[in-house]
Amino acid sequence: MWTGIEYEIAALLLYVGEAAAALQIVEAARARHDGCKRNPWNDIECGDHYVRAMASWALLESASGYYYDASTAEIGFAPNLTLHDFRTPFVTRDGWGTFSQQVKDGVQVETLSAVYGSLEIRSLRFSPYIAANKVTLRVDESPVPAKMSRQDNQVVVRVGETVTIRTGQSLIVQLECGEPGQK
Repeated sequence: MWTGIEYEIAALLLYVGEAAAALQIVEAARARHDGCKRNPWNDIECGDHYVRAMASWALLESASGYYYDASTAEIGFAPNLTLHDFRTPFVTRDGWGTFSQQVKDGVQVETLSAVYGSLEIRSLRFSPYIAANKVTLRVDESPVPAKMSRQDNQVVVRVGETVTIRTGQSLIVQLECGEPGQK
């Protein structure tokens, strides 16, 4: 089998919400390249170190639902695996970091941590896993004014002025159910 094609199909399955089928394909590919039968770092398709197997990186983007637009300073995530406890790396134009999502007791917390460089943000998009109608946003411990709306089955959080997080800083977005009508 061509692992590059398998990973591409698994990524597409993840993208459309078919996680079980996607994971079955990935598990089969990894079972063939488990270190005992074949080198796990060299998926041979057409000679050694053939690049099509790099399609496995598409799995990460599909599993995290990652979206980034540097021109509008918008970033978003819509994990479709381990929804209540998810973590992934991300790369942007000016840096990279980690994203995590925790959902517990009616509160959904999204954390973007800059590991290197910086990230300018004007808006964020998330898939809501709770019936959120209240948003709190902060950079480390400093509160940031933000407004929440819904668009295309996502929560959109907009900040008044562009927020920049730099190496070592975290942007924390907390979504929760507040009083009716409270935003």
